[in-house]
Amino acid sequence: MKLQVICRGSTHDGLGHLFRVRTFARVAQESHQVEVIAITEPGLESIFERLTCPVRFVQKDQEALSLLFETSPDVRLFDLTRLDRSVLEKVMSSPGRAPLTASLSPVFEYMPRMDVMFTRSIHAASIPGVKTYGGLQYSIFGDNCLVIGDLAYQQTLAQPNLPIAVCMGGTDAANKTLSVLRALTRVQQPGTIWALLGEGYAHSYNALVECARGNSMHEIILAKTNRSLWRIMSSCAVAIVAGGLTTVEAIYAGLPTINLFERPEHVEAMASELFELGVCINGGLFSDDSLQTMIQALQEFHADRDKLWQMHRRCHGLVDARGSERVLRVLADELRTRKGR
Repeated sequence: MKLQVICRGSTHDGLGHLFRVRTFARVAQESHQVEVIAITEPGLESIFERLTCPVRFVQKDQEALSLLFETSPDVRLFDLTRLDRSVLEKVMSSPGRAPLTASLSPVFEYMPRMDVMFTRSIHAASIPGVKTYGGLQYSIFGDNCLVIGDLAYQQTLAQPNLPIAVCMGGTDAANKTLSVLRALTRVQQPGTIWALLGEGYAHSYNALVECARGNSMHEIILAKTNRSLWRIMSSCAVAIVAGGLTTVEAIYAGLPTINLFERPEHVEAMASELFELGVCINGGLFSDDSLQTMIQALQEFHADRDKLWQMHRRCHGLVDARGSERVLRVLADELRTRKGR
């Protein structure tokens, strides 16, 4: 198949779409022709540096238009939440329209225009005319994630100061990291807190440093991370995250999470069955109330660490790293069906 993927990542939109496309393209390029068109800010090109397939970078939606028509793909994939309407209209109505269009993102403002959509949840609402493939088996996430063995996790839980990771996204545009750190200082039991700052984090470090200095109960460690993210996360007992791909990665790894969501659509895109299965906690939309939910959950974990152990055990086998392969098989089957009509 000839695949063309258009994606977006920035300090405003986050980097999750770029990481997902990187993982997907790395698998797809082994047996298919793949081209990636990334709408990004300057400085994010290194995310794709290990891909061998062509990656084209633009800063504006209109700049992507001419690139989209340089090739005639069998499948055009979208991994973004928004796109300039005029660009989409030209792509969808031109003679060079791909035989099959699909969204790798579970949230896309033009989802009704797609042929196929992939989502992590089996409860995704159906859209007339769009074939939905839902379930954790279609999850595609970063390829640096490490599985935490049972013995290693038991050793982590045995530490006197509970190791806690704070990972609020690669860019954290709203600087939720600082708000979480300030709230964590109200937890009465001592912990070792790793504040993991993504490559797009652009806020001042001074406020974070002052927060760390002003607290004697907890040890707070600031770490600028990229590929080392999961080496640190795998040594923690629980993580505070913003949902999305990081939560799926954590389930694959076996790391319990408390999720504090930025937007309602992020909650909707999350597989609700994960909360029902008890592998992660839904803290709700980011607010004072959600931070209080986080504090209460952590204090319960301090009092009864077996709760974390049970969450870790329930993660086993829920997610694997073969989502890209399954998506590719679906696309090949759907393409054959359409060409056979």
